[in-house]
Amino acid sequence: MITEHTTAPKPSPPPGEDRGFPSGIRFEFILRKLGFWGRFVGFLNTATGIIYCLGIFALAVPLVFVGILQVAMGVKLMRSARHFRRVLTTDNTKELTDALNNLRSYLVFNAIVLSFSFVFLLALVIGLAWYGTFFWELWDTGLDDLVRV
Repeated sequence: MITEHTTAPKPSPPPGEDRGFPSGIRFEFILRKLGFWGRFVGFLNTATGIIYCLGIFALAVPLVFVGILQVAMGVKLMRSARHFRRVLTTDNTKELTDALNNLRSYLVFNAIVLSFSFVFLLALVIGLAWYGTFFWELWDTGLDDLVRV
C-alpha cells in the first residue's frame, strides 16, 4: 500500500535568524523596488500588448502575435512583483522561488520579442535596400526611353 507523506509547512523563523535567503534593510528595499517596478512595467507591457492586439482591425496580424507576447510578458512580470511583495511579509522561500521563476519567464518572452523585432528590422532594411536599388536603376536607365524631349 502506498502512503503519501505530507509535511507541515515550516514556521517562519524569528527575526534575526537565518531565513534561507538574505535579509536586512537593503534586501527588503530591493524586494520593494522589484515589486513596484515589476508591477509598473508589467502593467505597461499588458497595456501595450492590448493595443497591439487591437491592430487586428487594421489587418496587421503580426502585431497581434507581438501583442499576445506582450500581454504574456506583462502578466509574468506582475506575478513576479506580487511574489516579491509576498516575500517581505511571509519570509517564504517558495515565494522567492516563484518570483524569480516568473522573472525568468519574463526575460525569455522579452528575448523572443526582441529576436522577432531584430529579424523584422533586418528584413526591412534588406527589403528597402533592394527596393531602393530597383527604383534607382529604373530611374537611371528606364525613364530615358520613356521621356524624350
